[in-house]
Amino acid sequence: MHVDRPAVLEPHSTATPPRRSARLQRWLVGALALAFAAGCLPDTADDDAVAAHLAALDPDANADGDAALGGDGAVDDGAVDDGAAGDGTAGLADAVTGDGTTADGATGDGTTGDGGDAADGGGSCDSDKACASQVTVTTCHVAACIQGECALVAVDAGSACTVTDLALKPCQQTTCDTKGACVVGTKADSAPCDADGSGCTQNDLCQDGSCVAGAAVVCPAGDSPCASPICVSDSPTTYACSPVFKGSGAPCDDGKHCTVGDACDGSGACLGKPNPCTNAGGPCTDGWCDLSKDACASKPKLKGAACATTPCKKGGTCDAAAACVGESNKCDDGNACTTDFCEEPSGTCKSTPHTGACEDGDPCTTADTCDGKGVCKAGAPLLHNVVFAVTKGESVVKVAALANGDALAVGRRNGQPWVARVSALGQLKWQLKEQVVGTWLAATELPNGTLLAVGNQGVLAGKEALVGHMTASGTMLKVAKIKGAGVSEARTVTVLGPDKVLITVNQNVLGPAPTLHTRTAAYPWTVSQASADKALFDLGGKDNSKDLYGVAEETAAQGGRLIYVGSEDVGGKKEFDGWIYRHDKKTGLFKGEANVGESTLDVLYDVAVTPAGYVAAGSSDSAVDGHAEAWVVGFSSDLKVRWQSRYSTDWGTWANGMVAHPDGSVLVVGQVITAKPTVTSKPWKGLLWRVGPFGETRMLRALGNNAQEQVLLGATVQGEGAQLFGNVGGPLSGELWSLRVDAWGYETCAKSGVCVSKSLAACDDGNPCTVATCAAAGGCGANPLGKGVACDDGKVCSKDDSKAKCEKPKKP
Repeated sequence: MHVDRPAVLEPHSTATPPRRSARLQRWLVGALALAFAAGCLPDTADDDAVAAHLAALDPDANADGDAALGGDGAVDDGAVDDGAAGDGTAGLADAVTGDGTTADGATGDGTTGDGGDAADGGGSCDSDKACASQVTVTTCHVAACIQGECALVAVDAGSACTVTDLALKPCQQTTCDTKGACVVGTKADSAPCDADGSGCTQNDLCQDGSCVAGAAVVCPAGDSPCASPICVSDSPTTYACSPVFKGSGAPCDDGKHCTVGDACDGSGACLGKPNPCTNAGGPCTDGWCDLSKDACASKPKLKGAACATTPCKKGGTCDAAAACVGESNKCDDGNACTTDFCEEPSGTCKSTPHTGACEDGDPCTTADTCDGKGVCKAGAPLLHNVVFAVTKGESVVKVAALANGDALAVGRRNGQPWVARVSALGQLKWQLKEQVVGTWLAATELPNGTLLAVGNQGVLAGKEALVGHMTASGTMLKVAKIKGAGVSEARTVTVLGPDKVLITVNQNVLGPAPTLHTRTAAYPWTVSQASADKALFDLGGKDNSKDLYGVAEETAAQGGRLIYVGSEDVGGKKEFDGWIYRHDKKTGLFKGEANVGESTLDVLYDVAVTPAGYVAAGSSDSAVDGHAEAWVVGFSSDLKVRWQSRYSTDWGTWANGMVAHPDGSVLVVGQVITAKPTVTSKPWKGLLWRVGPFGETRMLRALGNNAQEQVLLGATVQGEGAQLFGNVGGPLSGELWSLRVDAWGYETCAKSGVCVSKSLAACDDGNPCTVATCAAAGGCGANPLGKGVACDDGKVCSKDDSKAKCEKPKKP
């Protein structure tokens, strides 16, 4: 218990402050003075003991100078607790001075006090218990008997106290301070409290002076979907879970299949109606609900019975399979970019936009797509005429069609083997140049999607056959050589199986004269091997010189044989004729036809397989003026010449490549000189020549301009049109050139006009002696074939239309 100073009441206390301290002090001072005078207390040697005793009674007694402590000669400025403002008495008469004498303390005027002992409330005592009824005890004080007189003494700081007229919050508390006042503070964090007066929240705790509600009580779900238990509470420490029923008619589910339309009854029960199982097996069945299995059962209605159709169907009847047959409501909003459907149960036609393919109505665009908002967006241009200004010096030799519609153009660039991949829309995807001197002369796509190019490496007498294996994205995997006699170069490549190909190689070797002759050998090649040293077969005779330039493969129905074309120097006289060979891959047998042509320089550069046989294209110098002619030869399936067609101008024409169309015609590409060349003008254009099944000209165009040299060297089929490849600026120093033409040979939509949407069949007049044409402005037309040109009257029994005789049936 703290007893070192008089008590201090709380600010809210209604008790009158006691004046016991001043009176007690005066009494003690007087008593001490008498004691000094009588010699009962020590003199100045014991002044400290006197002061200490006084301090114990009132620590403030020495504030202005205590005589016992050597002050200014008077206790409290010469008077003990000035009576004018003190407790109403005049004080003790003879105060003890600092030097042991007494001074007049009569300055305290008792008449001006505030009530004397009546306000003090104390009295004489012999124990603390005796003071309990003599002083007014406050919440932070206790009654105590001190020196025989009752007084109030402050309790320990931090002790609990109460203030009757103060409303505290849940996390506030009142405690006594060091001065005996009852003050308001906050409880410690995590101290228990009551946030809401409800037991439905558990473990409310104080946090930063605020009472935070704890977790809510979760009442367990009941057995009925129509009753929802909730927590109710009437005190901070108790609660109960009480069910609340859903209203009558509220939807519910009793978990039973044999009831439908379940609803609450308002008293917590979920009740349903019997399930009629009308469509247990569809509209063509009669159904009921099997209570023992809590499942619908059914049996089929009789065939022909009327059945209930949905709003998206027009009436119906039951068939033998218990299906309701009715005509669906076909919805079509006329927009190709929406998916139309009939919505049940309203029977309303609706549509949703999609992002699939569409046709924007513009014949000059392809691959149009829907934008997902119901609008058809134009795709890439259908036709194109593009010069790829990548570098100069490209020269295309051959073009291979790839499975996805792309094309692979191979040749050389600045004297080095070069390959470029171009999309069907005329986009250059990549190009690759091998860092050696040489040329790629042919290419193919392997079954695994990788690419193989063949050609030569070196110059003149040092050439060697070269093979390059690369990825579809243009990364070279391996480059290897084919070792053979003399100077050699790989000319063609044909896929024989998943990882096996056949490569033909032209070899220059010494003949018996001895003179230099060219012989052709074929080498088997697997993707995994580095080289092939042993020839599979030899197409060159000892005394003949044969060059092989092109290869084609029959369809499986035709026999799957390989057809080779090239040129042959008969007897070593430099009088070259075209030749054709057929190789049966199964039997290994060869059949050939030599001396095709009429001149000293006839060469077949390419060959295609058609339904009627084979067509080869090349050049011939048999014209009277000595200029080369573009030359096309048709062969029957037994390698006999069926027809020959030539085209030339006054300055020369060459056929470099070709591709067959499904209609039996072939598209020949090459080069045509349209005027006399000069030093500053090279009027060479790309030749585009469509030749029919009987050698008739169906379309002939010169593509390009007269400002620079242009040449077409390869082609791939794209529908009724084609994608053409060549060079602009010359065959050795030009730039890669790609054209997409339609069936009529137009390379731009602006030139094609109405013909861009006209197919060959659309303009065919049915006359076998006319050729369908189309003019950009006027549309379809027909040109008559020349007299004597072979034709087909459409009769299967007519071998020769001019004689109209039936052909003798062939043996099976």
